[in-house]
Amino acid sequence: MLARGPPRGATAVTDHSTARPTSPFAPERRAPAGALLLALLVPLACVYYLGVQRAVTGALGGLPLDDSWIHLVFARSLAAGEGLAFNPGELVPASTAPLWTALLALVHLLPFDPVLPVKLLGVALATLAVLESARLARALGLPRPLAVLAAAAVAMTDWLAWAALSGMEIPLFTLLSLAGMRLHAEESAGRRAGRLSLLLLALAVLARPEGLLLVLLAVVERAAGSDRRGLARLRGMGVDLALVAVLLVPMALFNFAVSGSPLPTTFAAKAGGVRHLLPDLHTLYLAFGLLFRSHPVLALLAGGGALELAARRLAGHRVALLPALWLFALPVALSLLGGAGGAVLGNFGRYLFPLFPVLAVVGCAALARPLAAVAATAGDGPRRVRWAAVLVVPLVLGPGLFVLVRGGGRYAQSVANVETSDVRLARWLTPRLAPEALLAVADVGAMKYLLPNRLIDLGALVTPELHAELRREGDLPPEEALARFLARRGVDFVAVYPRFLPAFERDPARFAPLVRLAIPDNITMAGDELVLYRTGWCAHPLREPPEPAAAPDPTRRSTP
Repeated sequence: MLARGPPRGATAVTDHSTARPTSPFAPERRAPAGALLLALLVPLACVYYLGVQRAVTGALGGLPLDDSWIHLVFARSLAAGEGLAFNPGELVPASTAPLWTALLALVHLLPFDPVLPVKLLGVALATLAVLESARLARALGLPRPLAVLAAAAVAMTDWLAWAALSGMEIPLFTLLSLAGMRLHAEESAGRRAGRLSLLLLALAVLARPEGLLLVLLAVVERAAGSDRRGLARLRGMGVDLALVAVLLVPMALFNFAVSGSPLPTTFAAKAGGVRHLLPDLHTLYLAFGLLFRSHPVLALLAGGGALELAARRLAGHRVALLPALWLFALPVALSLLGGAGGAVLGNFGRYLFPLFPVLAVVGCAALARPLAAVAATAGDGPRRVRWAAVLVVPLVLGPGLFVLVRGGGRYAQSVANVETSDVRLARWLTPRLAPEALLAVADVGAMKYLLPNRLIDLGALVTPELHAELRREGDLPPEEALARFLARRGVDFVAVYPRFLPAFERDPARFAPLVRLAIPDNITMAGDELVLYRTGWCAHPLREPPEPAAAPDPTRRSTP
C-alpha cells in the first residue's frame, strides 16, 4: 500500500539528494517481505514444467538445447583436469560462459548424473534473481508495492522458468547482472561506497559476453555522475576499467593463446562482427515481440518508466539510469551484429532473457507517480489505491501467468526435440561405432557428451579452423570445398539436418544415407529430420551390436 505522505510539518527523505515531500520514490536496500513469498513461484513453476516434460518424454532428464550439452562437455573436461577441451587434448576457446562452466565442473564432481543437479542449480539461481529484482526496484526508489509487483512479474516469466531448467548460463548471468545494477544504484545514490558493483558486473561478463556492454554503460554512468572534473574524472574511469580488466583479461589471454583472438570462437561463428551501421529494424521488432508476448503491459510501460527515471535524474536526484540504459541498449547492440532472421538473438531469443527482470522493474517505475497521485487523493485515498490495485495487478500479471502456463508445453517439446534427434542418434551409435571413427556433426553437444569419439563441428564452434580451410579452397563451390575438407580429415560419418546442410543429400555417391530420424513437432532443432551419412572413404564402418536392443530400434534405415 502506498503511503499518503508524511504528516504535516514533517520532512520526507527519499535519498541523499533534495526531494519533494510528495515524491513516490523511497530507496531501500532490503527486498520487501512479499517478494520472499513470490520467489517461491519459480520452483513451483519449474516443478510444473518438469511434470509436463515427464508427461511428454517419460523422464525428468534431458535438456532443451544442444548448447546445454556443450556446457556439460566443457565442464566434464574441466573437472577431469583437461582444461577447456572439447576433443581430448584439444583446447578450444568456445565457451562464452567460463564462470558457468566452472560451476558445472563442480557439479560433475558429484557421484551421480549431473543433469538434475544442474537443473536444481538453475532453479536456485532463478529464485534468487526474483529477490534481486525486488531489491533493484527498491534501490531505484520504487515503492514497496511496486517492487513486489515487479518481483511477481519476474516470477511469472515463462522464459525464466525455461532458463532455470535449461542447463544454460542464463540464470547465473541474470542474477549477477541484477545484483551489479542494484549495487550500482546504491553507489550512485551515495548509500554505498566503493566499486563492488563493477566486480559483480565483470563476473557477469564471464557468464555472458553481452555483459561487457553492461559494464561499459556502468563505467560511463559512474563517470557522468561523479563530482570530479577533468583529469580526475578520467582517472576514475581508468581505475574502474582496470578493476574490470583484472577479472576479464586472463580469459581473453587464454582465448588469444589458443586461437589468436581474445574473443571466443563462438563470436565469429554466430555473430561475425558488426555488420550494420544502423540498428536492424527487423531484429528490434523481434526483440520487442519477445518481451511483449510474455509481459505486454510492462513492455508498453517500459518507455514511460525510463522517462520517469530520467526525469528524476534531471531534477537533481541521484537515481541510476543503468537498468533503463541496459534494457534498450542490448537489443540495439545485438541488432548491429551479423545474422539473419533474429539468429543473432539466440535460440528462442535467449540472449534477451536476462532483460525480463529489468523490464519488470523499469515498467513498474512508470506506475509510481500515478499511484502516488491516487494515494494522495483527499479523503478516500486508501480506498482508491485498493481499487487501483484490483485493476492494475491483474492487468500486469494476468498475461504473464497465462503465458507461463503455456510455456510448460514449449519447454517439454524442446526437450523432446533434442532427445529424439541428437540424443537418440548418439545412443543408437554407442554400441555400433568404433572408438576410432571420426564424425562430423551439425550439433556437437549431446553427441560428444554421449560418445567417446572425436568430432568435427560443422557449425565451427569447436572447429574454428573450418571456415579458414574452406576459404583456402579458392573458387571451388562451397559444397565441394566442404566435401574435400571432410575427406582430408578422414571423416567416417556425417550427422546433419538436410534442411541445414542439403549438400550431402545431393551427393549420395560420397555421402550415403544410413539412418534417418524424424523429429516430430520440431521447434528447436535446425530441421525436422536428422540424417546419418557414411562417407565414401569411411575407414571404420558401423558394427552390429553384440546383442539385440531390448526396445525396438527407433531409427528408420534407408533402402540400401
